[in-house]
Amino acid sequence: MSKLINAPLNESELTNRERRKLTRKIYTESKYVSLYNEDGFMITTGADLCDCGTQECPGCHFPCVKCRSLKCGHECRRNRKWKYETVKCDTVTR
Repeated sequence: MSKLINAPLNESELTNRERRKLTRKIYTESKYVSLYNEDGFMITTGADLCDCGTQECPGCHFPCVKCRSLKCGHECRRNRKWKYETVKCDTVTR
C-alpha cells in the first residue's frame, strides 16, 4: 500500500520551515580526517612512525591492547585522527 505525498505544486505554497530545509547545506564529510590508516601507518607519508617521533625507533611502548604493536602510545594508531606533536621525557641523569 503506497502513501501519496502532498507536495506543494509551486514555491508560494512552501512554508518558511520547508524553504529553510530546502536551502540548508548538508555536511556529509567528517570534521576530522584520519591521519593513520587501518594498519597504523601514516596516510600522508606511508611511514610506520612510532609515537615517540623517532624515525628509527623499533617501538618503545608496551604492546597495544588492540593491535599488539610496540609503536602505539596510550591509544591505538589504527584510524587515529590525531598525532603527537612533541614528546617530553622526564628522565633524571646522574
